[in-house]
Amino acid sequence: MFDNIPFYKMHGLGNDFVIIDAREKLIPLQSNQIRLIAHRKEGVGCDQVIILEPSKEADLLMRIYNANGEEVGMCGNALRCVGALIMSHDQKEECKIELITGIHHVSYSDDQLIKVNMGQARFGWQDIPLSHEMNTMPLDLQVDQFEKPYAISMGNPHLVFWVEDANQINLTDLGEKLEHHDFFPEGINIEIAQILDQHTILMRVWERGVGITDACGSGACAVAMSSYKMGKTKNDVIVYMQGGNLKIEIDETDTIFMSGPATLTFCGTIILDPQIEQ
Repeated sequence: MFDNIPFYKMHGLGNDFVIIDAREKLIPLQSNQIRLIAHRKEGVGCDQVIILEPSKEADLLMRIYNANGEEVGMCGNALRCVGALIMSHDQKEECKIELITGIHHVSYSDDQLIKVNMGQARFGWQDIPLSHEMNTMPLDLQVDQFEKPYAISMGNPHLVFWVEDANQINLTDLGEKLEHHDFFPEGINIEIAQILDQHTILMRVWERGVGITDACGSGACAVAMSSYKMGKTKNDVIVYMQGGNLKIEIDETDTIFMSGPATLTFCGTIILDPQIEQ
């Protein structure tokens, strides 16, 4: 027996998603089915599969699954995409989206981008989390020529390395060495970042469970907060990535706001065998 599952294909700066609306009918996908959907040759193809479910406290609950089938707690680009989808469908100017890590407010910015209140970054070793107690700003870690990264939680774990030329770094090699390092029991997202001026940062990203992606919203927030805490940039920056750029603003309470585009690529129906083997 096969399931016919409607979906939306969206992306935020090339970070792409298969979004499934399960608010009216529960769709209990298994991890192997999620991996198949995300597969770029055998499935629809995406970085993350997003499942929308009912919420008692917000417009909806958004569950996030990386391409490897593992559930994670945050994806800034997916928040923008789902927010844009819901605001357009419901014809309203704002919405609230619940994640397993908390509720986020999404609205249109003054220039009609999608603006998300990403909350506050956390810097405690338990928040990342790390395997044992240590300073996170910076972290006492060296891999090859890379050392002293900043570890930050945006509801998901990030490791930020500051470099002179981000484009010259072998990010695949670094990502494979660090994603499952003993320091990071839940894995780690890795950002290579370069400060261009006080309002501009260049960034590349390796996402746990996915690999190199064109953009990462929570990673851009982590990079912006890291440089702000270092005193290297102001509280409003543009973060440039392979897929495009995001505007990151930090207010007087250290709350982070992210603004950027969200694009609907196409809609379709997934024909999925629920009995597919692992």
